[in-house]
Amino acid sequence: MATLTATQITQLNNSMEAAQRIGLGTRLAVLESITSASSTIPGRVVTSGCRVITIAEISASLVVFSASSYGLSAINGFIIAPFRTGSAMMGVRASQSASAVTIIPAQAAGSYIPVVNDALNYILF
Repeated sequence: MATLTATQITQLNNSMEAAQRIGLGTRLAVLESITSASSTIPGRVVTSGCRVITIAEISASLVVFSASSYGLSAINGFIIAPFRTGSAMMGVRASQSASAVTIIPAQAAGSYIPVVNDALNYILF
């Protein structure tokens, strides 16, 4: 599991009003430290990081976060924050099952449309 950096903790804490109120980045760092001892054991509780959307994902019109790919036994919740050229993108829609989270391409004006090289900051739990 990738460890949250001080920069990521600060970005999470500042990412949205609700996250600011509870110090989300700091709380996740604490949770990560509690669960890191079990990071090699199947059934981890939380994982986080950043991934870049690829040409293959855009060609398939499918951006998927699979539980097994991230060392989780299941996905019970998620936070995905897309960034394009350093700016936060709003209106991301996703569907969730126990085994995966799938980004849903925009169906309405103002919704997020994934493009190649968008950075997806994620927390899966």
